[in-house]
Amino acid sequence: MQNLLAALPAGSTTKISTVHSMAVLASSDPPSSGAFHADLAGSLDPVLEFLHQNGGPFMINPYPYFAYASDTRDETLAFCLFQPNPGRADAVSGLTYMNMFDAQLDAIRVALDSKGYPDVDIVIAETGWPYKGDAGEAGATPDNARAYNGNLVAHLKSQAGTPRTPGKSVDTYIFALYDEDLKPGPTSERSFGLYQADLTPNYDIGLAKARGTAPTTSGQIGVTPAPAQVQPGRGVTPTGFCVTTGGAPGSTQQAQQSSSCYEPAGATSRRGHTGMRQFVWFGILLGLAMLVQSGRL
Repeated sequence: MQNLLAALPAGSTTKISTVHSMAVLASSDPPSSGAFHADLAGSLDPVLEFLHQNGGPFMINPYPYFAYASDTRDETLAFCLFQPNPGRADAVSGLTYMNMFDAQLDAIRVALDSKGYPDVDIVIAETGWPYKGDAGEAGATPDNARAYNGNLVAHLKSQAGTPRTPGKSVDTYIFALYDEDLKPGPTSERSFGLYQADLTPNYDIGLAKARGTAPTTSGQIGVTPAPAQVQPGRGVTPTGFCVTTGGAPGSTQQAQQSSSCYEPAGATSRRGHTGMRQFVWFGILLGLAMLVQSGRL
């Protein structure tokens, strides 16, 4: 990170950071107990100081799906999917949490504050839910994936913040835009995408838009009927993807109220070999670069 910072041109506003998993926490339940593993201090403390000195965010990958996988009660599923549930009280802070995402985010906030870095912002570098899994992977279904990602977007757009930081928005990237269909491991690892590798939609959470319409994600998915969405046909390039003005190309997609949509031009899609997928990715990256250069992104 120091080398990257040194390579930036004078006056650059680019922020340098690195990504962490929730495994950096020794404790996160309740959120008020949030604390980093003590044995990571030797490597983590210099990172935190770097972020503090240079205004970089602490980037974290919270996945409520894995919390549910270790506790498959119906109540836990509702808590993880932003659906109605009794809530979970933090006896120490006196705060009540209505979803796992906020609880995990606040646990990170407490850990950072305890280290003396209340000024370091948090960015959610990855979060998502698999729509398919192996026989033993509870909860990996299209309905649950759609509910989690759709309700997450609605929660972020509401700008409600978390119980510990109400009204404070957090930049959040959905994992993932596309399936990583060649990734090894259990089926769920290849099944986090909103779209398949050939651009066929796995499910719709309202981020894609038809021409002349704005993307909508409102209400609570899995509880009340969601507004009807125009579904891209099989084998047809979706008409729009929502990205943010500060988004970077890759397999993640930022979902927040300040997002804008662009419409990829001239791209066709069909199932093909790895070379074709790489060609499509090149086109997407080139399009993003052109939008950045033109000031539209």
